[in-house]
Amino acid sequence: MIIVIDTDEALNFSLSIQDCAVLDVMRKLIADDKGATETHGNRTYKWLSNQLILNHVQCATFTTPRQLSNIIAKLIACGLILKRS
Repeated sequence: MIIVIDTDEALNFSLSIQDCAVLDVMRKLIADDKGATETHGNRTYKWLSNQLILNHVQCATFTTPRQLSNIIAKLIACGLILKRS
């Protein structure tokens, strides 16, 4: 996933503390060079697994992979992250 910040678009969505926590964890994992790296041409993509993100989220009410999937879908809809397969 590539994190792209589009503040104007993101303000149209109501992000919860959990949403922000997941986004923050993803930013930190990328900054710390965690996850797998894949290069296509002159672009480098960072792949973060759901389990890696769940292992680093420090939110007591956040426990299931389904919650993570819903949050990631919301962050994609906001335009805060892009998902590439």
